[in-house]
Amino acid sequence: MTSSVLRAGLALGLVLAAGCSSGPDLGPGALVVIGTIEGAPSQSLVLTPAPLVAGKASQVIVNSFGPSSCTKPDHAVVDQEDTLATVTPYDLVAPADVECTRDIAPQPHPVMLRFTAGGEGVLRVIGYRFDKTSGARRLDTVTVRLPVLGD
Repeated sequence: MTSSVLRAGLALGLVLAAGCSSGPDLGPGALVVIGTIEGAPSQSLVLTPAPLVAGKASQVIVNSFGPSSCTKPDHAVVDQEDTLATVTPYDLVAPADVECTRDIAPQPHPVMLRFTAGGEGVLRVIGYRFDKTSGARRLDTVTVRLPVLGD
């Protein structure tokens, strides 16, 4: 899929999300947890709505994933130095005794990143993934290489 199609889809998604930005009512007992960073194969972990340019701050969307009725984005912790950024998304999730829908929806975490040099920026996303053998959740890191235009 071309980047312009991804940007158009992201723009539409942001407009639609703005209409229901409060998300689901998770009720008392909701917890803030490190997000799950593994969605369906068709779902993107990282979206860049505009080209990244060296030396300029740019918004990047880091998605976590979870049931739309029981998960909503809370915040993200960003640590960045030069051409390496590490992002950990946090979600607000319903208590374990709440019945959730079985869908896996992206939970967008907009972050500002500034890569100092053109070429390639490295983004490490920390979150939970599912072990393919046991099905257990484990904390993991996904590395995404992003093209950065020279200044």
